Amino acid sequence: MATLYGGAMPDDFVSGEELTATEFNKVKNYWIVDGDLPEGPEINDGDVVFVLGDEVGTPEAEITAITGSGVTHTYGSYIAYEFKTSGTITSTEGTVVEALIIGAGGGGGGQYYAGGGGSGGYLSVSDCFLSAGSSIVTIGSGGAASIGGGGSINTQGSNGEPSQLGSYVAVGGGLGASYSAPLTVGFDGGSGGGGAGTVTSPAGSGQIGQGNDGGAKANSAGGGGGGAGSVGGAAPSTGNAGVGGSGLSSSITGTAVGRAGGGGGGSGSSPGTASDGGGAGGTTSGFDGDDNSGGGAGGGGANSGYGLGGVGGSGVVIVKVLATNASSVDTTGWTEVTTAMLAAAEKKRKAERKKLEAKIVLEQKKLALEEKNEELSGATQMDIEGDLI
Repeated sequence: MATLYGGAMPDDFVSGEELTATEFNKVKNYWIVDGDLPEGPEINDGDVVFVLGDEVGTPEAEITAITGSGVTHTYGSYIAYEFKTSGTITSTEGTVVEALIIGAGGGGGGQYYAGGGGSGGYLSVSDCFLSAGSSIVTIGSGGAASIGGGGSINTQGSNGEPSQLGSYVAVGGGLGASYSAPLTVGFDGGSGGGGAGTVTSPAGSGQIGQGNDGGAKANSAGGGGGGAGSVGGAAPSTGNAGVGGSGLSSSITGTAVGRAGGGGGGSGSSPGTASDGGGAGGTTSGFDGDDNSGGGAGGGGANSGYGLGGVGGSGVVIVKVLATNASSVDTTGWTEVTTAMLAAAEKKRKAERKKLEAKIVLEQKKLALEEKNEELSGATQMDIEGDLI
């Protein structure tokens, strides 16, 4: 907003609204323009001009403090604060460039042929609004695993907990279904939990806009938990469990990272795989989702006994701001990652790869030389035997 000739904006003014001639006169010559000033009527002293477009709207927030712990990623003209534990972010009222809020993944189902846990809800917000003062940052804990043994040994796991940034909430992922009643239903969540290999075991549903449904079961095979990028894989056939749904990739920290994948289904022979932070299903116990990924846990698949599901991966909150709007923030206790550090790590990886490739070439040459020597040795022996005949 640009106030060129003094005066205050009316309380009922709506940014972007178009005024009729009558309304225009009612608000004492408030000019509403997009970009350049109009060439028409002359602007008089006392008129107030609101310039719409890039200059108008909610101001950019100034970040003054953060609490909790995590990683700061500095690249280009930006800083991204990756909260790995709960805390606060203190700011003036306004928007930040981007925020990514991911709920925690759901726990995996237990015992035989269990379903994978669904990923935590995935919420990406451009021009994310922060109120003045301290906004709460909550990192959800991963959902607990199930043991589905029947009778008194039944232990029900849980959905993942939600993650939060101020008024923005990403829900937790759904618990995967277990073999034994009453745990045979995949739970709803950010993404739904997969079904279990029983006669009746529906998968859970995902939250619209934050995730996807869990995958269907097959005989002796659990369905994969839903992921932020796709539905959980349906178990394709008897004994072959479904894969966890894919997550989504974001470059909010300066490098592309996949998060919020669903957990793989359990099976006694061929459990489902997982990606983007999700835990694979197991032939005995399922695998845990990755910390701070929102990944769903893998389902258990024990052929006998009471196989555990995995534990869901905890959530994460990442806030990207212009570095110039966060120059006074104290990041003591936070781990810093800069563009230079990333470049150095990439250079090291390339050097190690080149060294490995050179080693492989050398080994190949060595083997070829040994084969040639064996050839020559055999030929010489034949020559000697021929001379003696």
